[in-house]
Amino acid sequence: MKRQLMGYGATSDVYEWHDHTVLKLFKPHIEDQMIDYEGLIHEIVYAKGLSMPRLIEEIEVEGRRGYIFERINGKTILFHLTKKIWKAYFYGKCLARTQLNIHEKTAPLLPDVKEHLRRSINKVVDLPVDLVEAVMNTINELPDGEAICHMDFHPRNVFYYEKKATVIDWVTAAKGHPAADVARTFILLKYEALHKEEPRVFMWMFYFARKILIWSYLKAYFKVAGMDFDMIKPWLLPMAIARMSEKVGQDERAALYQDFVVLD
Repeated sequence: MKRQLMGYGATSDVYEWHDHTVLKLFKPHIEDQMIDYEGLIHEIVYAKGLSMPRLIEEIEVEGRRGYIFERINGKTILFHLTKKIWKAYFYGKCLARTQLNIHEKTAPLLPDVKEHLRRSINKVVDLPVDLVEAVMNTINELPDGEAICHMDFHPRNVFYYEKKATVIDWVTAAKGHPAADVARTFILLKYEALHKEEPRVFMWMFYFARKILIWSYLKAYFKVAGMDFDMIKPWLLPMAIARMSEKVGQDERAALYQDFVVLD
């Protein structure tokens, strides 16, 4: 297909389309059920009036299913950090404000965060049985909620343009307690490795700046939400184990295993 590739991930490729739109083209191995599910979740959340791209239509290109989305102006917060790493404090606050806006909305039709965690943890292999049992018991005791939780909220999924943030990739959205979503974001910010395509100099600088980004994000979020770290701490172990069910790099997996599985 003679279209400019804008980005790619494990499940899809994103191409420039036309008339201020983009094509999210799913890879051949992605099942129809998952594609339908993403469209449904997007429509549920979009109806709540959040700042996110509009899903315009579904099409098929060269035998592959795809969605046409409204094109978002600007660049991701991660991109902005590659240009102005010294603004990590500012972008941490931006992440917090954006996520707070999401958590103000409720969506009872979304799947439950705690059930999402249970399914993900059951996919992780080679975990001690007693650890899995303990994590499942922890999940049962965690608070419920109706707030919209993005569950993949990080600098690659937030665009910033003219003082406005727009959030993409809502397929993991669920309903639950806001602390769950904050814990997930904390895990991503602290442990997620950068893509090898990122400039080497930036990668070195970002590993230093991410501490400022995390501190700024948590400080700004807690101040407005009336929360503290103790409120997200019980969610960290389940979120970390669930993260290991995803296609993460060896370094990230090792760090998660060391911090959350190895007990001695």
